[in-house]
Amino acid sequence: MKSQHGERLLAGLFWLIAAAVFAAGAVHFYKTGITAVQAVYCAISVAGAWVLLLLLDYTLHHARIVMVMVLVILAVFTIQSPSFRIGLGLALAGILTMQTRG
Repeated sequence: MKSQHGERLLAGLFWLIAAAVFAAGAVHFYKTGITAVQAVYCAISVAGAWVLLLLLDYTLHHARIVMVMVLVILAVFTIQSPSFRIGLGLALAGILTMQTRG
């Protein structure tokens, strides 16, 4: 029973992170405006973020020291690119949705 409660709390935390990252990108585009090219970058970033999250999960289980490098790459992309923020938020939300559906 306690493990299910912990899993739900952790999933809720990841949902909050996904929403916050997505909102940070959306606020940037709300303030500056979005073009069609930036919208395409957001769509491409979903696939890129998904691959990086997959790589992060793999390195977490098999090469923890390399995981730090993947985290740094994710952090740099997230800080530098509002399009990647939106892509990362959507990719994380998609992964969480697939995991909770069983």
